[in-house]
Amino acid sequence: MKKLKKINGRYSSKHGWKMVISKMIFDYVNNHKNIFPESLKWDELLYIISKMEYKIFTKKYRDLAGDFIPFPSAELKRYKADYSKYLDFLLSIGILDKKNYSTYKKRCTKYKFNYKKAYLSGYRIFDIKNIEINRSIKHPKNDYLFQGYKDKDLAHLTKWFNDDLQFDENNFLELMPSKLTKKDKMYHIDDDELFRKIYLRIQSYNRSAEELKNKNFRMSRNKNSDNRFHTNLTNLSKKLRQFVRYKGETLYSLDIKNSQPFFIIVLIEGLINKNNNIIRNINKVYGNNNNGIVSKISSTFLSDKEFQEEFEILRKWILEGVFYDEIIEIYNLQKAKNGKYKIKVYIENKKKTITKGFESIREASKALTLRLLYTPAKKKDEHYNAFKSRFPKICDFFVFLKNYSGGKKNSYKKFPKLLQHIEADCIIDNVTKKIEKKHPHAPIFTVHDSIVTTEEYIDEFQDLMFNYISEYTNGLTPKLSKECWCDDDITDL
Repeated sequence: MKKLKKINGRYSSKHGWKMVISKMIFDYVNNHKNIFPESLKWDELLYIISKMEYKIFTKKYRDLAGDFIPFPSAELKRYKADYSKYLDFLLSIGILDKKNYSTYKKRCTKYKFNYKKAYLSGYRIFDIKNIEINRSIKHPKNDYLFQGYKDKDLAHLTKWFNDDLQFDENNFLELMPSKLTKKDKMYHIDDDELFRKIYLRIQSYNRSAEELKNKNFRMSRNKNSDNRFHTNLTNLSKKLRQFVRYKGETLYSLDIKNSQPFFIIVLIEGLINKNNNIIRNINKVYGNNNNGIVSKISSTFLSDKEFQEEFEILRKWILEGVFYDEIIEIYNLQKAKNGKYKIKVYIENKKKTITKGFESIREASKALTLRLLYTPAKKKDEHYNAFKSRFPKICDFFVFLKNYSGGKKNSYKKFPKLLQHIEADCIIDNVTKKIEKKHPHAPIFTVHDSIVTTEEYIDEFQDLMFNYISEYTNGLTPKLSKECWCDDDITDL
């Protein structure tokens, strides 16, 4: 149990060990318990299923409808050293499908749960099962264990994940649209991808609700990755925010408008002014032995007159909060026949570009801008060329940061990683800490660049957020938008 306690979501003397599993999967597997190998442990099997499903339902993977999800052996071994024996059982009863690793494509083994098989076997209730593990374990000093992650630097945020953080299950169930149950008819069609897409969307909502309701809090932060603080709230659909309460009070968030573009301005201006906060993060991401990346940027870009002129235009748009309004004109997006704005989106997990439709031209423009920042430098199309024709030097700056690793594989990831590190350093390690010191009794949560609290403190937090971001950036202040977690429309879950 020691390893399980180290990795799993949560133990509480009040609530016990909790694992969340799709009820349909649990019922199907439980129906085959009579052939489960006696040499294996049932609780460990459920634990592995829970961990795999958790990954599938995260924002990163749940859009990969009908596809296999990568599960590296090193990751699975963290769940259970002899994980393969448990997966062999799931494969043998047909509830798990496997795609072997490929040395040629350099891809690890992938898996997907066969939800449709369970559904066609009669398990049609789209529900979540919360399972208690009844084992003799040593009571930990701290009731709340978050994926074995303990960081004193985050104590100002982790302390608010307690029994006062509530999920209004009654209203959630009452307001769930009737058409959600009517969609059950759609599952009879022979379309595995559509089935999985609809099912995962429904289950992701149910799972988020169940975990919050039962205080299955999850927290993680990887300083070698994006350095962001990931929690139940960061993985929560915006449609479910209206059901989250703290001591019964509605939550409000302060969001940085044009967030990713804003941190580009923070990066460039930080380089111009030699801001230690920015230089420190560059060294973290690119390494202290970076062969003078800062001096190369200075000589190649910062001293270039055209670059300076382009930067001033972007700076003005972003600080005034109109970047996406202006960039729409550059992309020149047109509606397709179905009324949506279709653009090409790079899917990192599939290593390919797909066409995706957006209802709003603004959302389509945001997706294009994120693609500009997050995709390999070689991925170019008419929208990339449109941006480059307007901001050629800025575009060259992006390419420089993406390629600055001696041509190593995935070097393009370091640029967006740098922006995420600057964002996390600013919001998590500076702004929220200073706010907490001033208001130690005010609940404070984060959703990456957003700060969340109750109505009582939101206006005071807004003023402080402005001031502390300005301190961190040596004078830059973004536009902030205040949002009540109370009015989201869930008629189209």
